[in-house]
Amino acid sequence: MNRLHHLKQTLPLNLMDSFGYPDTEFVLLDYNSSDGLEQYVLSELSVYINNNKLIYFRTESPHYFNRSHSRNLAFRLASGDIICNIDADNFTGKGLANYINQVFNKEKNIFLTNIKSGALIDSQKDILGKVCLRKEDFIKVCGYDESMVNYGFEDFDLVNRLELSGLLSQSFGFNSIGQSAIAHQVEESLKNEEISCRLESILLNYITPSSTELIFLLKDGFFLKGVLTDNFAYNLELDTFQYKQSLSKYQFSLKNDELIRGKWKSVSDRILITNDSDLHVIQLKHTNIPYLLLDNNNSKPYYKLADAEMVQTAIMIFSQIPNRVIMENNIRKKKIVVNEGGYGRGRVFKNFDYHSFIDL
Repeated sequence: MNRLHHLKQTLPLNLMDSFGYPDTEFVLLDYNSSDGLEQYVLSELSVYINNNKLIYFRTESPHYFNRSHSRNLAFRLASGDIICNIDADNFTGKGLANYINQVFNKEKNIFLTNIKSGALIDSQKDILGKVCLRKEDFIKVCGYDESMVNYGFEDFDLVNRLELSGLLSQSFGFNSIGQSAIAHQVEESLKNEEISCRLESILLNYITPSSTELIFLLKDGFFLKGVLTDNFAYNLELDTFQYKQSLSKYQFSLKNDELIRGKWKSVSDRILITNDSDLHVIQLKHTNIPYLLLDNNNSKPYYKLADAEMVQTAIMIFSQIPNRVIMENNIRKKKIVVNEGGYGRGRVFKNFDYHSFIDL
C-alpha cells in the first residue's frame, strides 16, 4: 500500500529480468493505494499487461495495510503452480524464475525462504518476507495467519507451519541481485499500518529501569496500554547487588502478553482513560519538565513521547509482540492450518475493468 516510489525502481527491472522464462506471471495487488499507482501502471506498464506478463488487481476495501490479508489475496489471485512473494522494495534478479523452476523440478517437498527455522535474523531484514512455494502447499495451510493484523512474524509463522506440514525449507541461494532490496527506514514499513494511521500520541511511565508502561492514545478515542519489559536489560538484585540477564531470546515482551484496550477523552486539563475494570484520570501538570502528566489515582508521572524515532520504535515493538504471541501459540499447539473462517477474501478489479469484479 502506497509504495509507488519503490515499485518504480523494482517492478520494471523485475519484469525485464524475467523474460528468460516465458511462463512467469507478475500479480500486482493495488491494496487501495492513494499514491498514483493505478495511473502509473496504466501509463508506463501497459505493454506488460497486454502480453499477460503483468496482471493488475485493485481492491478498494482496506483502510489500512494488512500484510497477512494482502499476501493471501495476492496468492489466491495468482494462477501459477509455484508462487513467490516479492515485496514492493525487492529485486528478483536475472534468472530467478528459471532458478525456481529448476529447484522445484528437482525437489518435491520443499519451499524456499530467507528465514532460517528457529532464528531471529538470517539475512537482510528487507528480504526476510520473500518465500516461494507450490500453490497447493499454500492452500493446505490456508495461507498467512490473518489473526496477525500487525507488523512482523507473519512470515516466520508461515515458515513454521509449512515445516510442521512436512515440507523442508531451503535457502534461496541465488545471486546477490536476487537477494537485494531497497534500504529504507522503519517508518516506511509502518506508515500505512492501522496503529500508525490512528495514533494521536504515546504516554509512558517508567516503572523500573527495564519496565515501562505505554499508553497509545488513538484518534478515534480508543487506547492501547501495556507494560513493556526489556529482557536484555540487566536487573539489579537488591539483596545481593548482583546483576543478571534475562534468558529470553527476544529483547522485548509484554506483561502477561496482554494489551489492555479501552476508551479515552480529553476534558479540560485532564485525560480520562477507562476500560471495563478501572478509570484513570491523568491530569496535565505544568512544570519545567515537558509533557509531564500526573495520574491522580496513584501519583505516577507520565511523559508524552515526543521523539519521532522513539515513537516509531514503540509502534514497531507494540506491533510485533501480539503477532509473536500468536506465532508462539501456533508452535505450541503444533497448528498447521489457520484461518478456519476463510482467508484472502475481498472484491478485486482486474486490469482496470471496473464494470466487473472478482469476489473471493
